[in-house]
Amino acid sequence: MKIAICDDNELMCKEILNLIDKFKHKRQIAIEEDVFLSGKELIDNIKSGEYYNLIFLDVELGNSEYGSDVGNYLRNSLNNQTTCIVYITSHRKYAPELFKSRPIDFIEKPATEEKIEDAFNAYFKIVNEGNMYIKVKVGYTTNMVLCKDVLYFIRERRKIYVITKDKKYECYTSFDEIKNMNGFIQIHKSHIINISYIKSYDYNSVILTDGTVLKISQSHRKEVRDYLEEL
Repeated sequence: MKIAICDDNELMCKEILNLIDKFKHKRQIAIEEDVFLSGKELIDNIKSGEYYNLIFLDVELGNSEYGSDVGNYLRNSLNNQTTCIVYITSHRKYAPELFKSRPIDFIEKPATEEKIEDAFNAYFKIVNEGNMYIKVKVGYTTNMVLCKDVLYFIRERRKIYVITKDKKYECYTSFDEIKNMNGFIQIHKSHIINISYIKSYDYNSVILTDGTVLKISQSHRKEVRDYLEEL
């Protein structure tokens, strides 16, 4: 998984980074971290195509920047509904504005190993319960489809489609965002599959529970094999 830490205090960023490193070694989880000292840097990086599973976001970023504005921009302007947000704050009382971006947890300073672990546990609980959803287009209407109901995603030219057991939808989400979602793996430049629906697989292809056969491209074979053998 990939996470971002955003705080205008460089020492605080290093402190949280150290605590996350301790957590990932303790739990043997592969975590990549990016650090940002302003909300603008974080948003610019996301707008350039980077996707984060989880963001640790300071409430007061300095220079008239607020974490709530960053969180709301992520949800409303960038239409990112899947990245989870954990706010870092010096106050016990949380402003109502913070809840508009649907954070999964709050960490009150000073950060500790226990607080960081609680935040990750909240993230894994959400992912494992399958409550993550993705925006799809139905005519002129935008609907939400739970990720747990998605068999696979397919890219056809410039469009991305969501395939469920009984429907095919046009999807608003980028391929880069999808391939970083927990429980999904890219097997081909045009296919990302939900590992929960794999019936069987070999060196060249994957068979899903509905009988769909999808090719594993040569460039993805080792990654797919290593990933599935660890399950």
